[in-house]
Amino acid sequence: MIAGKPIATTVKLAKGSQLLHPDTRADVAKAVFALFHNDKPGALAYARKSTRREPENAATWLGLARIQVGVGQSAQARVSYARAKALDSQLPRTPFPP
Repeated sequence: MIAGKPIATTVKLAKGSQLLHPDTRADVAKAVFALFHNDKPGALAYARKSTRREPENAATWLGLARIQVGVGQSAQARVSYARAKALDSQLPRTPFPP
């Protein structure tokens, strides 16, 4: 859906998702779009914003962990995944990142 599109278009899509999803989901979508466009600081900022908004939501921590892997922060990703795992015992026990 975003491949080959200019950054302005994908950011517009992410902002538009706020109409369809709660703010936290929109932040996660913005983080993914930012990472896709190699905006590592932006991706991390959006992902961290989602964990601040919903610190008890395992999905936000898992999203942050995946973004951290994407920007090369494996050690921080393990910490975020551990937080997600503490909130959701159904997540796999496998080491993260793989």
